[in-house]
Amino acid sequence: MSMKITYTKATVIHSDKYNSNTGFYVAHFFSTNTMLDIVFKIDSTGDEYPVTIKGLNLLLYKGQSVSLISVDDKVIAYRDEQSNKYYYLIKNFVTDFGIGLKLN
Repeated sequence: MSMKITYTKATVIHSDKYNSNTGFYVAHFFSTNTMLDIVFKIDSTGDEYPVTIKGLNLLLYKGQSVSLISVDDKVIAYRDEQSNKYYYLIKNFVTDFGIGLKLN
């Protein structure tokens, strides 16, 4: 299985973090997920790439310069250009890429 990895320079033009209730009411128990709506603007083309991230607490701000890291056509991570740190945008590579054994 061969995969193509690409790096694309982009700028964050929108970042909105909020909590979403995902649980149900059982003996005063609620669960919430951190949600993050992001819009990246590709520097070379001006195209916008909107994405909603669930369950990851990422530090993104408007005007931030990043390099989007893609495997084939799926963006999996970004690199903050200023700090040179990498952050994943997905949590489960096995499910997202359909690799490995599926166990029930």
